[in-house]
Amino acid sequence: MVIMALITVEREVQTAVAYKSKVRKKNQVTLDKEQLDLLNLHEGDVIEWAVVDGKLVGTPMETIRKDQSWYWTEEWQAEEREVDEWVAGGGLQHAMIHLDAAEGLKALRERVSAIIEEEAPSSGKKRS
Repeated sequence: MVIMALITVEREVQTAVAYKSKVRKKNQVTLDKEQLDLLNLHEGDVIEWAVVDGKLVGTPMETIRKDQSWYWTEEWQAEEREVDEWVAGGGLQHAMIHLDAAEGLKALRERVSAIIEEEAPSSGKKRS
């Protein structure tokens, strides 16, 4: 059994547009090129269908690989929201932004050295 995690990708359409399609053999429905272009749909894309108040509503979906589905769990998303709130509340005021990984690693080493130096007097000897 294949299990795929799906998330909805919102695709805004500026105007309400109505289209007609026929149900064909094997229950297939064809969408016109104009419809596909309007929603940026391509062959192989997934559409979730729902019946809402007696109307059939199709929502374009993105398929997420199973090995990446952890990101979309409620637990992870709750942590993402927590970090977003922390950042919005000024949590990054003292953050350092580095141009590349080497610069970031150098800054990290310097910070670790500073912490070690701060702890050294309490132990009675300095670490190198």
